[in-house]
Amino acid sequence: MSKSKAPGVTIKKSALLDETISSLHLIPYKSPHALLLPEYVLDALDECDGDKDVETIIAQLSRANDLRSVRVKILITSRPELPIRLGFKNVQGKYQGLALHQIPEPVVEKDISTFLGYKLAQIRDKYNGQAPDCFQLPLDWPGKDVIRTLSQMAVPLFIFAATVCRFVDDKRWSNPGDQLKKVLQYQAKTFESDLDKLDATYLPILDQLTGGRKDAQNSRILTEFRDAVGPIVLLAEPLSVSSLARLLNIPPAALYGKLNSLHSVLDIPSDIDAPIRLFHLSFRDFLVDPAKRTTNDFWIDETKYHNILAERCIQLMRQHLKRDICGLQAPWKLRSEIDQQAIKTNLPPDIQYACQYWVHHLKESKGAASDGGLVHSFLISHLLHWLEVLCIIGRMSESIGMVDNINPH
Repeated sequence: MSKSKAPGVTIKKSALLDETISSLHLIPYKSPHALLLPEYVLDALDECDGDKDVETIIAQLSRANDLRSVRVKILITSRPELPIRLGFKNVQGKYQGLALHQIPEPVVEKDISTFLGYKLAQIRDKYNGQAPDCFQLPLDWPGKDVIRTLSQMAVPLFIFAATVCRFVDDKRWSNPGDQLKKVLQYQAKTFESDLDKLDATYLPILDQLTGGRKDAQNSRILTEFRDAVGPIVLLAEPLSVSSLARLLNIPPAALYGKLNSLHSVLDIPSDIDAPIRLFHLSFRDFLVDPAKRTTNDFWIDETKYHNILAERCIQLMRQHLKRDICGLQAPWKLRSEIDQQAIKTNLPPDIQYACQYWVHHLKESKGAASDGGLVHSFLISHLLHWLEVLCIIGRMSESIGMVDNINPH
């Protein structure tokens, strides 16, 4: 339920939910002989844009209890963030809650074991289907003992199992057998908390980048990793390779090359105009955790990279923003009357992102406007041009809050 990425278009979430709930009443009339047990899954509700939107979604979905013509099952998954807890508090008695950390560990381990057995068997069969006979994996690979070990390493983090399977299946590095051995090398590590357990999830993947080197080349690899991945994990909304490359002012091929070894942790489409996404937010947690600053070679300084993003957003806007950027020649035009192709041509995703989120990155970098500084000079030259873009893309209502955040002191 995030904002539409189409230029100048914003989805009205409450209206969309109203339409969805209302449509359930029509099911019996459309399919009078069907088994009326529809099931809906809403995953990662905590990633929805806007705290109020979260509460609205929960309230709207709770209306499904009032349906008499159809029995509906709705499964919602989320982290227990404050807006989530408040939303469900307002609809007490209308749902059944289940905290995953309260599920008995043997049950979790059994579920993870079942998943690992199924996925690793798929990986084995796919590999054997194309490998010469002399390189075939045994038909019982990886074996019950290995699956049991992996399950124990994973509990209670299901993301460990999913990430391991993507890693083992990644042909860019080696065959599944060798990849699995790399994961098992982390078996002996002792973890004090669930977050620390993420080391075993992500270090086998990232350590491949450096190959255990501790030299100048290793330092260069780590810097390139942070410069490419740091912005991705801190973006307010996903960007494509092409858009992010323009924002960072680097060649798209160079950025794509730096990310090519990270398909186990990043969803990187072959289409460079499709957004890059994290498979799981725990990857971000692992990289930016302040407690890991001295122990995680891949640690990313949030303040530093928010500052880099803020500066690049401002520089991009300074280069491209101008009066009547879409060539409307009619400032009184309604947004609905603006040619969408003109918006797409003159305000590509990187420009729209810069206009929407430069203040966010400035705030997170602990920066503020100062006389004669980059922000000050940008506002002197382009304040009206920036506001014009916000109007065109339907974000003008947020401008007051943005201005307040530019220099809160």
